This record gives sequence, C-alpha cells and structure tokens, in this order.
Amino acid sequence: MSRQNVITFLMLYVFLVSAAYGANFYVSKNGNDKSDGKDNGSAWQSIGKANELLKAGDTVFIGEGEYNDPIKPTNSGSSGRYITYKAVSGEQPIITAPAGKIGIALDGKSYIKVDGLTFDGKKLYKSASITSWVTVYNSHYNIIQNSTFKYAQGWAGVEINNGSHHNKFLNNSFFSLGDLNTEDDKGDLFM
Repeated sequence: MSRQNVITFLMLYVFLVSAAYGANFYVSKNGNDKSDGKDNGSAWQSIGKANELLKAGDTVFIGEGEYNDPIKPTNSGSSGRYITYKAVSGEQPIITAPAGKIGIALDGKSYIKVDGLTFDGKKLYKSASITSWVTVYNSHYNIIQNSTFKYAQGWAGVEINNGSHHNKFLNNSFFSLGDLNTEDDKGDLFM
C-alpha cells in the first residue's frame, strides 16, 4: 500500500470514528452563542443554542449558573448515540423560569439523555416559575438521571403521554410539587 493510500485511509478512519461518537460542546454563563461551543473557552451562553445544533452522539456539558432555556432538542439521537445534556463535573447548572414553563420538553424526540441537572421553580405552587418539570409526548428511549427537581406548580410534575415508551427516570430527587397547604388538587408527580 502506498504512503498516499495509507494517509487517505487514516483520514477516512478518523472521520468515521469521530462521526460515530459525536462531538462534545460546552455551555457557560460567560459564553457566547456566536462561538463554536467546542471547549470551555468558546462555550455557548445558552442551552437554546445546544437545543438547535446537537445531533445524534453529541454531548453538551453545562456549567455552573442559572439558565432560562428548557431542554428542548430539535433533533433526536439514535440507538447507542444519545444526545446528552450533562452538568460539568463538580458544577451545578440550574434551569429556572424556562420558556413555556417546562424544564424538559420532549415532543417526538428519542434517545435524549439528561444527567446531573437541577430544575428549580424557586417558589411554592402557583408562584413557581415552572409548571411541569418534564413533558414526554410520543417520545421513546430517553433517560433522565441524577437530576434534582424542585418547586413546580403542579398538576403533573412529569407527564408521559401520547404513546411514549421505554423512557427511564433513574436516581432523581423530587421536591415540592403543587400545594400541600390548601384543599386545591395537588396534582401527580408522574402522570
């Protein structure tokens, strides 16, 4: 095999391997959505930017701070190639006051993983900035794990509906859904 063929083969191999595993991206409160997001020094500022651009196999690491964007990916992952939203190790990203008042909105999306994030409506019941922590409609094979959910207005803290199947909630903590101090209907944690 000639040297040129070896170089061509190696370049093709590196391209195929990197495409199979996806890319890593970063979000930071000090970032800029005009950056490429490929490292902490060029992190995006919003989760919304990650929602737009992530594709199967990609992971976005979210840094310390409060964010007003929901987890609402444009694309789905695929079997063995999840789109992953993950907290930077040792940091605590908090989603509060997201647009639409839903922390994670998966509608027709599959193979999405959320790992180690906090969703906090900040106040009890009707004053909470989050209506529902998670909605999953016609979505499959998603994993939400190691996350904390605090203060939601209620009726449904987590709503799984419209034929959704094989979704997993693993090692999460849930606090203060609805109103515990009135006769109002307090809602359901999972619906």
